[in-house]
This record gives sequence, structure tokens and C-alpha cells, in this order.
Amino acid sequence: MITNLWERVFPSVNVNRQKCLEVCFVNSETTYTDGDPVFVRMIATGNEVAGHVRNAADSTDCVLLKGARFWRSGSAGVAAINLDL
Repeated sequence: MITNLWERVFPSVNVNRQKCLEVCFVNSETTYTDGDPVFVRMIATGNEVAGHVRNAADSTDCVLLKGARFWRSGSAGVAAINLDL
């Protein structure tokens, strides 16, 4: 199931099943680059949403998700992160 979804989202990327299990899809507030750290929003005000992620801390509202990095590059919206936990 994960592999089929992965192949639909990233059809040109050849990965094995074991690697797919380390990838998680999230909602990103910001643009990001491959390898950027992942920060999770813990405090939300205005249009912000708790639980969304970004590539930089937002004052004291976000915490670093240790062992997680953005996979590939993209803009705000659905993003893939690699979990090395």
C-alpha cells in the first residue's frame, strides 16, 4: 500500500520497500530543501495549525523533530520527510 502511494507521488524515484517505511507525509507551512531539519508547530495563533511542520523554528512556537529531515525540495503543502529514528 505505501509503495503504491509512493510510486504515484514520486513516479521517477526508484526506492526499495524498506526505505518507504521510513518516509512520512506531512503538511508543511514553508518551502523546504532536501535535507532541511523538520520543526513541528506546538503553539498556533491566527491562521497557524498545531502539528504542521516547517524547515525553521518560529520563535518559541516550534520544536525540532530529532532525526527527521525533509526529503526532496518543494513548497508549502504536502511534503515527505525521512524519519531516522
